[in-house]
Amino acid sequence: MRFATTTLGCKVNQCDTRTLDKALVRRGHEHVSLGDGCNLCVVNTCSVTAESARKSRQTIRRIKKLEPSALIVVCGCYSQLQPDEVKVLGVDFVSGTGDKEKLALEIEQLVRQGDGSPVLQTDEVNIQFPHKTEEPSPCPTRTRAFLKIQDGCDNYCAYCLIPYARGASRSEPIERIMAEVKEFKEQGYNEIVITGIEISSYGKDLVKQGDGGGASKEAPPPFTKCSAQYMFSERVQ
Repeated sequence: MRFATTTLGCKVNQCDTRTLDKALVRRGHEHVSLGDGCNLCVVNTCSVTAESARKSRQTIRRIKKLEPSALIVVCGCYSQLQPDEVKVLGVDFVSGTGDKEKLALEIEQLVRQGDGSPVLQTDEVNIQFPHKTEEPSPCPTRTRAFLKIQDGCDNYCAYCLIPYARGASRSEPIERIMAEVKEFKEQGYNEIVITGIEISSYGKDLVKQGDGGGASKEAPPPFTKCSAQYMFSERVQ
């Protein structure tokens, strides 16, 4: 199967799309560019503002025109919050913000069925941080890698939809973070960018679960640069 992915929104969405890309490639499918004759197009949407939601709908319509014979799968925050609005756009599968490894399996099932019936299946957002089975992929420029260490938010600000789209704050265990950092270094990256929805909450859920959340005893490998980025919520129009 030839597939293409498009991502709107924050660095967390980019990390989620990368996970899905690698899960599908690992299962034998070919990642191509939009317009190259895809069997499947995946749109990872954003809904942090009304403008983000509008751009998500616009992108879905554009891709349907660009790849008219492809199956269209929509995931991300907009489809998690407004699945019915996405369904009426004529897509084939509506997912949410959940585990992208699981989504890869659901996509394969959709392709096998091929009955043309739209499927609406948003995700349970208050779940554990998904276990990652993929290895970090080589970077063409060997410079920067994005590492998602946290998802969700517990703040429930009056103007923000993110806790409803992403669920409660969930942290990647420190041991798995260290393993990923080592793999990125081995792949030749010089810079690592730590990202998440609200990374200042990192580890709070691990402490509650009795899984620690403190500093690792093992020193990470040296990088030229290490920075942190996270998604700031914006007022909904």
